[in-house]
Amino acid sequence: MNEILWAICNPVDFINAIRFSRRVKDYSPQKIDLPSILNWISQFPEEDRGLILSLLSSIRYYSAEKVKEVLVKKNQGLLDRLIEAGVMPEHIIYASLDEAGSSSPVMLNVLRDAAQLQRKRTKLIDSRDVFGFVKTTSELGNGAIIYVDDFAGTGKQFLESRNFIAEQVTTIGQFSEFFLLPCICREAYDLIREQGVEVICDYIHEKTDRPLHPLSGMDATIKQRLIDYSKRADPAAPLGYGDIAAMVVNYRNSPNSMPPLFRGNVGQDRLKGILPRITDLSR
Repeated sequence: MNEILWAICNPVDFINAIRFSRRVKDYSPQKIDLPSILNWISQFPEEDRGLILSLLSSIRYYSAEKVKEVLVKKNQGLLDRLIEAGVMPEHIIYASLDEAGSSSPVMLNVLRDAAQLQRKRTKLIDSRDVFGFVKTTSELGNGAIIYVDDFAGTGKQFLESRNFIAEQVTTIGQFSEFFLLPCICREAYDLIREQGVEVICDYIHEKTDRPLHPLSGMDATIKQRLIDYSKRADPAAPLGYGDIAAMVVNYRNSPNSMPPLFRGNVGQDRLKGILPRITDLSR
């Protein structure tokens, strides 16, 4: 596709493509620039290219800088609350989560360094370290546990890790529990809060904010046509894991709950993605 000719014929689409490439410039699984966006959009019929490009503005992107900023700011607000309630930093445990492909350990390291958690004398534990959890909670007796991650879609994976800890640590009931992360889907937010864990986040991703979700306001006929493109990549889960249809991306990866329309398929042979997961690029 001739970029100059395309820009003249489709100025709004061209601007959307440029804006998106600038927003996601630090996406790590693959480089995203104007040529890669044009290559991606060329897979679709011309009559739908403008619409698909316009959906890119609905994607909430968290750059490395934004992730660090959110985690530090939200963490400080939570620390202030806990100290005011009489919970000192020495009685606060930060935990990464044991999930397949989780970014949790990385996010905890980002927060640890940016917020200087070790200088505050807080405790840092990996959720897989059951002995460490039992020992630390028994010694402290009470306090707060803060789980850290970057995103939650259904909330089921988080609860699997958290509930495993709860089953092993008999004193966990003496600790207030918090889940600190930049973004969470409404489904996960509600499910996790039902278990008594308070969610501390920058953004709750509502179902109506996801264009391909059944509850979005997009015309049903147009929506189905776009979902059909996703089915080309993944017939079993065209809306992503859990039928979430998430439109949130972290600089390190896209969630598996994002529609394959944007991620493509594993191997990228049936449909190339503009925001593929690291695992989508493998064969």
